[in-house]
Amino acid sequence: MDELLARLRLSGGERVFEAGCGTGYATLQLAQKVGSSGSVLGVDLSARMLEQARRRVGQAPWVEFMAGDALEALQASAGHFDLVLASWVLGYIPLEPFFAAAAAALAPGGRLAFVVHKKDSPRRELSIFAELVAEDPSSLLKQVDFDFPRDGEHVRSALARAGLACEYLHEGAVTFDCADPQAALEHLLKSGAGTAFYDATDPAKRPRLERRFLERLAEALGGKPCRVVHEYVSCIARKPWAARI
Repeated sequence: MDELLARLRLSGGERVFEAGCGTGYATLQLAQKVGSSGSVLGVDLSARMLEQARRRVGQAPWVEFMAGDALEALQASAGHFDLVLASWVLGYIPLEPFFAAAAAALAPGGRLAFVVHKKDSPRRELSIFAELVAEDPSSLLKQVDFDFPRDGEHVRSALARAGLACEYLHEGAVTFDCADPQAALEHLLKSGAGTAFYDATDPAKRPRLERRFLERLAEALGGKPCRVVHEYVSCIARKPWAARI
C-alpha cells in the first residue's frame, strides 16, 4: 500500500473515497497527502475498526468516516471523486460491480487504485482446508465464496468492461514468517477470508478441524520454516477524461 500511494503522486486537494478503510492505515497517509484543501471519505462495515481509524487520523476536519457498505456508498456518489482506493478488501466486495461503481463515482480523469488478493491465496493453507472439508462436508455449515481475481489479466479485462484504462499493474506476493503452524493459523484467522471460513464451520467440529489443519500443515512443511505467502495484484486505473465518440 505504501508503494501504491507513492505511485499515485497526490499533489493536494484531491477528493478521495476509501473502501474498507479498516483501522485507518492508508487513511492517515491520504489525509496528509490531500491536505485541508482536499477530502477523504473512509467507509467500513466495522464500527470498532472505525473507532481505531478516527484515533489514528486525529484532528483532520477534511476526513470523514462512515459505517456501512462501501459498494452502496460508492454507488451513491456519481461523478464526485478524484480517487477511489481499496486496500485488500476487493474480493469480499464483488469485483465487477465495484469497478462499475468506481467508474461512475469518479470524475473524468479520476483514478481507481487497489491491492487485492489473488484467487485461492494463500494456496497451500486454503488447499489443506479444502481437503479437510471434502473429507467431512458437514463441518461447513454454509458455503463460503469470494470474488478474488485469478491474475492480472483478469483484473485488466474486468476494468476494461467498466470503461477504466489500466495504467499500472503488478503481480506480487507478501510472505509472513510464522514461528510454527499454530502461529500460521492465528495469522490466517486475522484475515477476512480466514475469519469467514472459521465462522462458517460447525462450532462442535472446530477443535478437530483445527487439530487436523495443524497436523496437515506440519506435514506439508516437513521441518522447513513456516511461511504464509499471500499473492496479490496491485493496480491503478483511470477513467477517461472525455467519453469516446
